[in-house]
Amino acid sequence: MKVDTENIIHNRQRLRFTAIINISLVFLFLGIREFFSQPHASWIHFLHFFVQPVVLIVSMLDNPFVLQNAFVASIIVLVVDAFVLMLNVIAIARCYLEPTAQCFDRIWESSVWIILATLFTLVDVLNCFQLVNLIRQLEQKQPEPSLKINSRKIEILHIFLIPQDIIFAIVVALRSRTLPIYWIGVCHIFIDPYVIWSGRTESKEMYQFRRIIYILLLILNIILFILNLEFPERDILEWLTIFIVASYICIDIILYILVEEVLSSYRSKEL
Repeated sequence: MKVDTENIIHNRQRLRFTAIINISLVFLFLGIREFFSQPHASWIHFLHFFVQPVVLIVSMLDNPFVLQNAFVASIIVLVVDAFVLMLNVIAIARCYLEPTAQCFDRIWESSVWIILATLFTLVDVLNCFQLVNLIRQLEQKQPEPSLKINSRKIEILHIFLIPQDIIFAIVVALRSRTLPIYWIGVCHIFIDPYVIWSGRTESKEMYQFRRIIYILLLILNIILFILNLEFPERDILEWLTIFIVASYICIDIILYILVEEVLSSYRSKEL
């Protein structure tokens, strides 16, 4: 493990920020697609649901091979988003060259998809640059014991989740009678304050216990996410729940990776 410089820390934060923007744009697409009737290829933006969680995870890691693979995935998504942008531009150009009765709707709808695809493409470019910078910066880092660094990262992630836990607790309170499945996701509401209260521990047994907790949290949140996708109709609270649970899944994976690195440090000391 190597210590992060200030530039690397900022680069990691920008990488997470761009990933969150792309995920938010996908949710925006999900929210507005029902208002459009013309066929389109913007559904391909769903690829971000698979790529951006990976970017969030690798933003916590120092493995160059994993970062390089995330960069390749980001390049593929960039090409796909640019392709969707080009398709919508061509659709509008055809309407100007060969006007038809459906051209008004086509121009209006394709214009919206062009704006969305442009936003995706611009954020993708930023994402790729941040990944390249992070790969280069990691080659110049200085060695540092990993135990304290990873313990601090785990604590920061739990602190980051507290505002989200509060929002999710409100959703559970509002919908627990009609949708009791939301109780599946309340574990973080109790786990996050406990980890922050207990602080960074140097007990190997405690990290082994946390590893089990993170695995259980990940499984429960995946179940809740799948169940939410099965709803035929959703209001703003259901969409908010999907977003929160998706972020829980990403962070649970990161927490599991970090606790594994901590336990690996303990094993190295014992050799």
